[in-house]
Amino acid sequence: MSQSQSSASLGPEPLGPDPGWAVILGASSGFGAAAARAFAAAGLDVLGVHLDRRATLALAEGVAKDVEAFGRRAVFVNTNAADPEKRDAVIERLRAEAGDDRPVRVLLHSIAFGTLRPLVAEDAKSAVRAPQIAMTLDVMATSLVGWVQALVEGGLFAEGGRVFAMTSEGGRRVIPSYGPVGVAKAALEAVVRQLALELAPHAITAPGIFATAGVSVTPAQIALAVI
Repeated sequence: MSQSQSSASLGPEPLGPDPGWAVILGASSGFGAAAARAFAAAGLDVLGVHLDRRATLALAEGVAKDVEAFGRRAVFVNTNAADPEKRDAVIERLRAEAGDDRPVRVLLHSIAFGTLRPLVAEDAKSAVRAPQIAMTLDVMATSLVGWVQALVEGGLFAEGGRVFAMTSEGGRRVIPSYGPVGVAKAALEAVVRQLALELAPHAITAPGIFATAGVSVTPAQIALAVI
């Protein structure tokens, strides 16, 4: 076995001693849960924000236990990440947990919650309404701006940090009844492009992650189908 093969078999490369935190929005299932485990394996503590009812709360608890199994701290908060007041409360908790020498190294936006309805329908009651579009856009796109602002303005984001956002082909393709989410995904990609430019002086990058593997069946996706 070559040296490179041997290294690859050991899993994620550690980020170094005491490297800081990964903040994951949408941490209880799907891509967010997988990322929480991967970042913990790489040496990051994890602040996971999720929105679960009692029936799915065990998912978040399982991810937190997996993070702790890697010897990292897991702070999981069941709250609405798109609510500014609740966001600020979570960040204050992070500040108390992290201290001055444990900055945020990664922010991952992986929230999937919105409305799946046609923009126009023969039955007007079936078409999406303006408040539903606004909610979908806020939760799945513009909420990322508020989190980045709060972390940067609060001095919590490390220089050289990373902002990741989960997008999908729905932001570029026409899919039946996907209109509101497609609008949100297109907006999220625009947000990421602008953040990449404006965060450059802080040496913080902001790539979007295009989920080409298809739809991931999670509690949030199930909820999307019935809203």
